Amino acid sequence: MLEACWDLVEGVCRGGSREEVEADLEVYLGLMREWNAFASLVSAGDAGARLEEHVWDSLSIAAYVAEACRDGGVWLDVGSGGGFPAIPVKAVLPDTPVRLVERSAKKVGFLRQTVARLGLEGVTIVQGAFPQAVGEGKIAVVTSRAIEDPERVGKALAGWLPEGATYLCQREQPPERLRGPMFHVEQLRDAWHTRELRRGSLWRIRRAGSHGGDVPRGTSA
Repeated sequence: MLEACWDLVEGVCRGGSREEVEADLEVYLGLMREWNAFASLVSAGDAGARLEEHVWDSLSIAAYVAEACRDGGVWLDVGSGGGFPAIPVKAVLPDTPVRLVERSAKKVGFLRQTVARLGLEGVTIVQGAFPQAVGEGKIAVVTSRAIEDPERVGKALAGWLPEGATYLCQREQPPERLRGPMFHVEQLRDAWHTRELRRGSLWRIRRAGSHGGDVPRGTSA
């Protein structure tokens, strides 16, 4: 599964050998196939071999998540759905705390089953809507890959994103409300992009005045 990208993952991985990470990801994808008809985790077309592409796309943000959380804080994933990108990234960054916010009770059930089956620690799963269900604590980085309405979430983020926090936007274009002068928007073009392992574009968004970041290890083109 990871032949195409392990050289990019290895530098940031804190979760064991390639074989160990692949074993966890195989269990995860197996659970996803079992639950998909019940919980509508991915489209029918993606439920087969294309699940690997979702894994690669998820892992393409691991280095940026690690960089954002290096001084502490929590990774917040909004609308976690079937667990992309959180579960694959957590497999390689097991010590990074993550909070998953998801409205669907069925998908929350799947996420809880997956976290328990893989023995993942430092994962908080909250059923509810963003931003009401976020809770307290320092948020270092936000993702929202699985959301159905990016403009609605973008509008909420525009008023909520904390100073110093990073929003990693996995979309062809960032939400309109996050493209104004109050935000620094940077398109990330790296080896994942060059080798076409990322599904679409990746943008790093911060409030204007927040410190920028270097290109982390495991991403250089």
